[in-house]
Parts: sequence; structure tokens; C-alpha cells
Amino acid sequence: MASSRILVILLLTIFSGPCMSHPINGDEHFGTSAPCIGGPLGMQNGAIPDSSITASSFYYYAIYYPRAARLNVGSYGWQPRTPNGQWIQVDLGKPTAVTGLTMQGRYSTSTYFVRAFSVQYSMTADSGDWSSLSNDVGQTVTFRVSSGAATNVTFPMVPLARYIRIFPSQWQGGCYNLRFEVLGCQVPEDGAIKLVDGDDERSGRVEIYHHGEGVSWGTVCASDWDINDADVVCRQLDLGAAVQANKASEYGTGDLPVVMNKVACEGTESRLADCPFVCTAYQQCNNSDVAGVVCLPKLSK
Repeated sequence: MASSRILVILLLTIFSGPCMSHPINGDEHFGTSAPCIGGPLGMQNGAIPDSSITASSFYYYAIYYPRAARLNVGSYGWQPRTPNGQWIQVDLGKPTAVTGLTMQGRYSTSTYFVRAFSVQYSMTADSGDWSSLSNDVGQTVTFRVSSGAATNVTFPMVPLARYIRIFPSQWQGGCYNLRFEVLGCQVPEDGAIKLVDGDDERSGRVEIYHHGEGVSWGTVCASDWDINDADVVCRQLDLGAAVQANKASEYGTGDLPVVMNKVACEGTESRLADCPFVCTAYQQCNNSDVAGVVCLPKLSK
């Protein structure tokens, strides 16, 4: 059954090009508004481990190591051996919408703090994958603070990144100490799904997420949607087997684009994103026919 369906699909793709180009909050490109609610990401509370905080150099004494660069923790912070041309880097662990930083100096006093800095971001930390935060005309932004007290700095655009680097360029005193927090929110993994507007957590409209130029959630066309497809959704959500594959927008259409059409799961896949499908850019779908599912509860072992 599924094999014969796959034969009629002339163009198969996994989240490329126009399949997932719907913008967040009306923005044409990701990088102007966050797709989730931002907040501290773990420098102060320790959610970001010591091993994820690295630097170009640091002073000999442990009180100045990169791991000391945690906002409101200790009194010193990171201090490089020489102040010029240095950076400190944080691995956030997964793709993250980064909205800004909270910067702090030594003792939160008026000396030994970074007065000006720039920021780079990357998804991989490879040497050719770093981009500088820039303004709307493409100029690298230099951020400035006026004291060593904790100061919030908001980015002019919201990059999607796993790695953030801070490059101090001016400082108060003969050297500087730096403590900071990264602000933002961690977005879902590529291909993450959720059920929306259902009767309970086991039912609802299927929505799927993608990282791309237009980072967003999208819906699934109910064309050829069947119990095999629904089974994959329930499995990915760690629920029991599917008991219903909804095909007529029983759970509403939502406010999202239809981004997958003619999904053709065998029923054994681990994720909906692993199934063949057609981009709606090539074969449009009426969004009044949005796929949904009803899953059984997962049996306890």
C-alpha cells in the first residue's frame, strides 16, 4: 500500500527550499524576532556546564578561568592573560534564539569591566561558520556599557545559533574581568512535532517544526493521510498506537502554512520527517484538509 503511494510522488524532499519558509510574526527572515519567550539560558544557575565555556586565553589562576564567567557567581570572572584580541565562547547545546546578554564586571564596581564588545554566532563553531551581529545595513554592531554592574544588552536581531562568542574591544582599567548571562530561548529540534487543539494531550492537529530562513511551525495536508502516518506521529510523541487518522481539520486549521503533502509513511519510521512527502510549493493543498491524529495512551511496562 505505502509502496504504491510512494511511486506516485514525483518530488520527494526533506524540509528544503519553500517547504518551510513561513516567517515568524510576519518577518520575512528569521533574525528579527524570537520564536519563543526569552530568558536566562544557564550561565548563572549552572545549566550551562563548565566544559561549554571556553576562551581564547585565560589568566593562570583558577579564579580567572572561563568557567568563572558566570553572572552573579563569585567576584572575579574570566580574565585573559593579555586583554587585546581575546574572546570567550559558550556552547548552548542546541539551536537557540539568542536575544541578548547581561554583562557584568569584577565586583560589580566601576573598574575592571568591558566597556565595548562585539558578538559572533555560529551553529557549528567551524572556522568558516561564524557571523557577526550586524545592524539593518550590515554593519557589525559594537555594544557599549558604562559600568561593571549587571547590564542588559539587547541584540538588534535574533540569531539562531548554538555558539556565541564575545569579543571585548574596550575596557576600564589595565585589564578586565567579565561575567555574563546569555538571554534567549531554545527552539525545538528540526522535525519536532506537537498536537494542537485536541481533546487531550493524545489528540489534535499535527504541527511540525523546521529551522530555516523562515523558522516556524507548519501543518500537514491530509491528502493520502492514513493510519500508518498517524502511527509514526504517535510513536514520535512517545504515545501508544494511533487509533484515528483525522483528515478533515477536525481540530481546526490554525494560522500556519501547510508544509507537507502526500505523506507516505510505511508506519515503522521514528519521525514524521523521515517519511517521503511532497512540498506544497509543487502541489498545493487546501488548508481546510489538515491532518490530525488520536493516539492511545502509552502502556506502562
